[in-house]
Amino acid sequence: MINIKERPVLRITVAALCLALYVVLSSFCPETPFLKLTFDSIPLILVSVVSGPIDGILVAVCGCVINDAVTGYLNFMTPVWMIPAVARAAIIGFIFLNKDILKHKTLWIITVVASALLVTGINTGVMFLDGYVWGYPVTLTFLLVLIRIGAGLITSAINIFLIPTLVEALKKAGFLRDKEEKKTI
Repeated sequence: MINIKERPVLRITVAALCLALYVVLSSFCPETPFLKLTFDSIPLILVSVVSGPIDGILVAVCGCVINDAVTGYLNFMTPVWMIPAVARAAIIGFIFLNKDILKHKTLWIITVVASALLVTGINTGVMFLDGYVWGYPVTLTFLLVLIRIGAGLITSAINIFLIPTLVEALKKAGFLRDKEEKKTI
């Protein structure tokens, strides 16, 4: 993780920007009746890596609530639909709590792919539960797992290359610095 905790205004700004991006990216995505290809994981992973798991979890929870409220799906199942995003933020945030993704590339790749597969599994279970609760057919839910895994791997590939590039750009711009670097005043 990058040492952003010493700069609370920057930390809040990063979380707010990532929340806004999360809502926008989860709202505008290609969707079929069986598959939703979304890129809302980009800001979620970025805030988890830069600010830590707590900020990532907060962005996931707030983003899910806002997105459900805007789309008209806010109901008693919303907390269940938060589980995949919260799991992704927690996993990536805790694994990279004291690590720089630019220095641990193999761990980064494994973590992003594993979290995508886990999120796909959780989403499939949540879709099944949602179908059971609301009474719509869930037979195809498990039959389409391979397509959903493919979509997860596509977004993983994007995240694997995009997030380190964003972190490196933020470091070069002076917004982020390694924990080892001391302030010089």
